[in-house]
Amino acid sequence: MSSNEVNVPATAPVPSSEVKEDSPVSTILVPFSEFRSMKRTDIKAADTMREAARKILMFHFGVMIEHERGTRVGKDIEELHDMRVAAMRMRSIIEVLEDYLDMKKMYPHYRNIKRTRKVLGSVRDLDVFLEVIDHYLEDKPPEAREGMDPLTDSILIERAKQRGNMLIYLDDVKYNKFKEEFAGYLLQRKFWKMKTSKKNDEPVPCRVVDVLPVLIYTQLATVRSYADLLEKETMDPYLEKYHQLRIDVKILRYTLEFFKEVLGDESKDVIKDLKALQDNLGDMHDTVVALELLENFEKYGRWGAADKKQIAASNGLRDYPGVDAYIEYRKQELQNLVDGFPEVWARVIEPDLSVRLSQAIAGIYNS
Repeated sequence: MSSNEVNVPATAPVPSSEVKEDSPVSTILVPFSEFRSMKRTDIKAADTMREAARKILMFHFGVMIEHERGTRVGKDIEELHDMRVAAMRMRSIIEVLEDYLDMKKMYPHYRNIKRTRKVLGSVRDLDVFLEVIDHYLEDKPPEAREGMDPLTDSILIERAKQRGNMLIYLDDVKYNKFKEEFAGYLLQRKFWKMKTSKKNDEPVPCRVVDVLPVLIYTQLATVRSYADLLEKETMDPYLEKYHQLRIDVKILRYTLEFFKEVLGDESKDVIKDLKALQDNLGDMHDTVVALELLENFEKYGRWGAADKKQIAASNGLRDYPGVDAYIEYRKQELQNLVDGFPEVWARVIEPDLSVRLSQAIAGIYNS
């Protein structure tokens, strides 16, 4: 942390000399109430992109903090999900608006955000896998559940291990120091000022109203650029380009969600269509990864990616008829997703979405 950054104390109000200029001291109470009380980002069209990024980060930092206690307790897995999503969105806004941020100051916080998301994701991914298994077993006889016990027991053991690692991480002084320093950084507006001109007085576009339309159209162009590529061959979910398409669709969707307060109402339906495509591609990717993990389980008898020791100790495929049936179920699930891809892709690539998106962008001039 640089010498002029603020370290927000863990048990006391922020000193008056360190309070942002338009907030009374009494409103900045720990633990991080300044952030947890935010109901919206309150982005304005006249904000600079850096100031908009600050507001978005403040909002999602508050969401992350709000769900930390529930994540620690572990009674409701959705608490962990919400905390992870908040960390993921903080990472995304930094990546999307990197050109408008002071990355020298931001990078240490960005690195900690990525680490937090990864730690949370290690548990959340296993929660999702167990949920899918439960859904699969809903209408199955008891013997089918017994046939899946070796797999579910192995996943539960791995989840307990990852949850233990997560709690150690959340209790670590480094994580709590990150929260305090990041909070202090967000609260100091002087760190978020953005120059609107160069040294020779040449103006620099930096306001949301001027920059956001270009940013969104550039992201849309990136998504649309896949059209010719996808038309040339049969859809193959194992190809890296579909994973990359999912990432590019997610970037466009997140950008629209980040700035929805200054966009027209048409953005809601556009976001809905983008989310449908992102979900389809995301479920494909997750299923491809799941099939690889399931095959490794049948080979080595434990959950997780295979390492050299496992391979050396392996005596070949183990006999797990229940898991065999589940693998076939996941393969059919993958095929259903592949079959559904053309419909959700068509809704995004058709001219109507571009028209609706332009109408949403036009709303920025009335916000």
